[in-house]
Amino acid sequence: MKAFRLNPSVFQFIPREYIDAQICEIAVKKINNGSVIAHIPEEYRTEELIKKAIKKNGLSLEDIDDRLKNEQLCLWAVKNHGGALEAVPYKMRTAKICLEAVKHYGSALEHVPQAIKTDGPQAQKICLAALKNNINVITLSYVPDQVKTMEFYEKLLSGTNRFSPFFTQVIFPESLAPELFRKEVRNNPEILAVVPEKYKTYELCIEALMNDFFINSVLDHIPEKFKTKQFCLGCIKLNGKNLSGVPELLKTYELCMEAVKNSGFAIQAVPPHLITKELVLQAVKNSGGNLDNIPESFKTEEVYLEAIKYDTFGSVWRYIPEEYHTRDNFLAALKNSWIHYDDFLEKMDKSIKTNAFFLAAVQKNGKMLQYLPDELKTYEICLNAVILEGRSLEFVPIRFRTEELCLGAIINTHRALDFVPDELKTPEFYLSAFDKDAWFFKYIPIEYLTYDFCKEAVERHINVMEYIPEQFRTDELWHIAISKYGYWLKALPAGLMSEEYCLLAVKNWGRSLEFVPAKFCSKEIMLTAVKEDGQALKYVDVSRLKAEEYTEICRAAFEGAVEKVSKEKNDE
Repeated sequence: MKAFRLNPSVFQFIPREYIDAQICEIAVKKINNGSVIAHIPEEYRTEELIKKAIKKNGLSLEDIDDRLKNEQLCLWAVKNHGGALEAVPYKMRTAKICLEAVKHYGSALEHVPQAIKTDGPQAQKICLAALKNNINVITLSYVPDQVKTMEFYEKLLSGTNRFSPFFTQVIFPESLAPELFRKEVRNNPEILAVVPEKYKTYELCIEALMNDFFINSVLDHIPEKFKTKQFCLGCIKLNGKNLSGVPELLKTYELCMEAVKNSGFAIQAVPPHLITKELVLQAVKNSGGNLDNIPESFKTEEVYLEAIKYDTFGSVWRYIPEEYHTRDNFLAALKNSWIHYDDFLEKMDKSIKTNAFFLAAVQKNGKMLQYLPDELKTYEICLNAVILEGRSLEFVPIRFRTEELCLGAIINTHRALDFVPDELKTPEFYLSAFDKDAWFFKYIPIEYLTYDFCKEAVERHINVMEYIPEQFRTDELWHIAISKYGYWLKALPAGLMSEEYCLLAVKNWGRSLEFVPAKFCSKEIMLTAVKEDGQALKYVDVSRLKAEEYTEICRAAFEGAVEKVSKEKNDE
C-alpha cells in the first residue's frame, strides 16, 4: 500500500483482499491514464464511482456491464472520447449521442447506426461533423453513398479545417461548379489541393497564391504546365516554402538561396548537392529555430552560434550541443523579444543563473527584469528595462513607478498601461503620452479636444479615427484618414461615399476593395487594388469582368505582389 500512496498507477497490481472503497475512490481520482474501472471489484462499482470514472476517461465505458449503462452515462463517455461510441449499447445510440461522438472523434462514424446516418433528419449533419476536423478517405468511406449529394460535398468543401493532415486525399466530384472552388479557395487556399485538374486554371492558381503568402506551399498543387522559371521565382519570392513545388530541373543554387532568404524552412526542399555553408547560414539567420532541418555535416560552431543569435522563440536550444550552453551564448540569444523565457531558462545550467547574469540580461532584454531579485533593482535598471520592453513595468517595484518611468514603458508598448498606478492616469499624463504617441488620444477627455487637435491626431496615428467625436468627423478629416489608410473606407458615411473616395482607398490599401460598393466597383478600381496588394484579389467581383479582364487582373495581382515583396526586401 505504500507503493500505491507513492504511485497510484500500481492500483491494478494490488491483491483484491487489500482493496476497499476508499482505495477505489483514490484510484479513480488520481490515475489519469487507462481504464481504472476495469480493475475495481464489482462490489465497489457504485453509480457515483462509475460516473466519475467515465467523465475522466470515456473509453472506460467498455469495462462497464451493459446493465449499468444508461443514456446519460453514454453521453458523458462520448463527450470525453468519441471512440466510446463503440461501447454504447446499440439501442442507446441515439442521434444526439452519435453527434457528440463524431464531433470529438470522426472515426466513430463507423459505429453510428446505418439508419441514423442515412435516413434520419440529422444524417447529413452527423456525417459532416465527423469529417470537419478529421477529413480523410477512411472516415469518408463510412458516409453512405445516398448522403454524398452535391449539397453534401459543397458543405464539406466549405466547412473543412485547412489543417486536417489527410485533407488532400479526398477526391471531390468534377460535377461541382467551378465558381464554388474559386469561392472556397479564397477562404482556404489549400482547397486547391482537392480541385479537379480540369478546374485548375491559371486564374484559380493565382487566387490561391495571393491568399497564402506565409503558411504552406501552394505551388505543390499547381499544374506543371504553369511552372515556368519566372513563375516559380515569383512564387518563391512570395513564400520560400513554395520551393517544394518547384520542379527539380528548375532548382538552381540561386533559386534555393532566394527561397531560404524568404523562409529558412525552405532548406528542407533544397537538393543535397546544392546545399552549401552559405546557404545553411542564410537559412538559420532567417529562422534560427530551423536547426533540426540542417544536415548534420553542416552543423559547425559557426552555424550553432548563428542559430542561437537568430532564434526567435528560444526553441533552438534542444538542438544545440551542451558545450555551447554558455553564459555568453545565452546572453546573445536575449536580443530576441519573443523568447519563451521559462523554457529558455530551463535549458540553462544553475551555475549560470547568478545575480550577475540577470543584471547583464536585463541590459539586453527588459523582460528579464522579472527574474531579477527586488533587492538588486534600482531606478536606473528599471527605467532601462521598461524602455527596452514596456511590459516589464509589471515587475517594477511600486516605489519606482514614477511618471517618467511609466511614460517610458507605455511609449514602448500600450500594453504596459495596465501596470501604471491609477493615481498617475490623469489628463495631463495622457497629454504627455500623446506628445510621444498619438495612440493615447482615446484617453484624453472630450473637453480637451478641438478640431485642430483631432486633425493632428489623425495625421499622426490614423487609427485614432475610431475615437474622434462625431462633430469633428468632417469631409476633410475623412479624406485625410482614407488617404493614409484605405481601411477607413469601411466607416465612411454613405452620404460621402464616392468613386473618388473608393479609388483613394484602394490606392493606399488594396484590400479596402472589400468595402467598395458594387456601383463603384469598376475594372479600374479592381485593377488598382490588386496592383497595390495582391491579396485584394479575393474581393474582385468576377461577375463584372470579361474572361480576359479577369486574367489581366490575376496577372497584375501576381506581378504586383512579387514586385512589392522584392522592394520590401531591398529596403531592409
